[in-house]
Amino acid sequence: MEHTPRRLPSHQHVGGIAALYLAIAYLVAIPYFLVVLNYQEVVTPAAKLELLVNHQGDLYLFNLLAYVVFGLGLTVLALALSHRLRGETPAMAHVIAGWGIIWSSLLIASGAIANIGMEYVVTLQQVDAAGAAGAWQVIESIADGLGGAGGEALGGPWVLLVSLAGLRSQRLPRALNWLGIVMGMAGLISNIPPLRESAVVFGLLIIGVLYIIGTVAGILSVVAATLVLSAPEEVARIASDDNRLVVGALLVLTMGLALALIPIVLYPLARKYSEPLALGYLVFRGALEPLAYIAMAIPWLALVSLSRGYGQVGGADAAAAPALSMGLLAAQAAANNVLVIVFSLGGLMLYTLLYRSRLVPRWLSVWGLVAICLHLATVFFVLFPRIDPMAPTLLVLNLPILVQEMVMAVWLIVRGFSASVIAATPPGPGYDLQTAHGRAGN
Repeated sequence: MEHTPRRLPSHQHVGGIAALYLAIAYLVAIPYFLVVLNYQEVVTPAAKLELLVNHQGDLYLFNLLAYVVFGLGLTVLALALSHRLRGETPAMAHVIAGWGIIWSSLLIASGAIANIGMEYVVTLQQVDAAGAAGAWQVIESIADGLGGAGGEALGGPWVLLVSLAGLRSQRLPRALNWLGIVMGMAGLISNIPPLRESAVVFGLLIIGVLYIIGTVAGILSVVAATLVLSAPEEVARIASDDNRLVVGALLVLTMGLALALIPIVLYPLARKYSEPLALGYLVFRGALEPLAYIAMAIPWLALVSLSRGYGQVGGADAAAAPALSMGLLAAQAAANNVLVIVFSLGGLMLYTLLYRSRLVPRWLSVWGLVAICLHLATVFFVLFPRIDPMAPTLLVLNLPILVQEMVMAVWLIVRGFSASVIAATPPGPGYDLQTAHGRAGN
């Protein structure tokens, strides 16, 4: 019997998997660093030593995943990008591979040094607490230096180079290349001590862009899925155009990831003005909301599998397929209702915080509060009077928050938060985006 050899994943597939891991590691590492450890508020050597003793196991896993494994993934991604770009820009592709390997090697070294040094310090503190605290100061300085906590000396130029090569070769999306150029330049500027406040600009730029990505992905997901699901009971017809549904599900996940990153980037600054509101916003919009997006995407993907197998079955199984299809879409609609509630509650916390802090003009915050209340009201219209979610009335109620978030995104990109409000805020460890970026995701 002749066996067909299994096709091995291509360079691009492996590189894509590595890129997804880097994104997930970054998404998980920053909340852990800022919220669970609250490391930026631990400033004295004795307090840091106590934190190491109490969280040794957690920190060991954190350094392993966010530095060592992250560095290995970065190596794979650098080689995959180099392979993709080498045809049109061979010289730049070689530099991308070499520079990426150097950067990843330093990250691996940073994580390994931190873990080895932590074991030594935790053991030493049992007999010499003062000596252990002093030793950790030295070890942490070395690990931070290798990991890039003082600026994006390696990451900024690498992102800039990849973006320029992608723009020149046209082998990467044009919008992604321009975004990478801006981010790479911000990373470069962050290495100049007087200009390290560009890290704040960098964070605001990310927030604005993520708002746009999330909103656009959400709109496109509705368009893609609606064209297929106009008659969901016709499973065979869905099978003939199921790629649209797959694209719709992927766009929902893209929206969830983009919007989940916003509270993570914003939290260090927001907590200076109201820690309960900032933490609530982070939990609702950074943790619960992504789960709702995943719950929305799963029924669509399950419907794709159902439709593809529909033509291969017969009898009772085929007869049950339309009912199962309707059940999957009912589950998706229920997840969407949960999403609206979670999204709205998180939004109320955000706009209340922005109104009280005056980080943005109050007219923009009030607009957000009113619009988010209208958006929340749509759930009750759907649940009780059982109005079609795509009814014109509900679309009108959703329009204000859609427009407001786009205006907010442009405002943050062009104007940013109020410089006078930030300048008047007492200095403290709350907003240290540069340190957070260097120590919690590189």
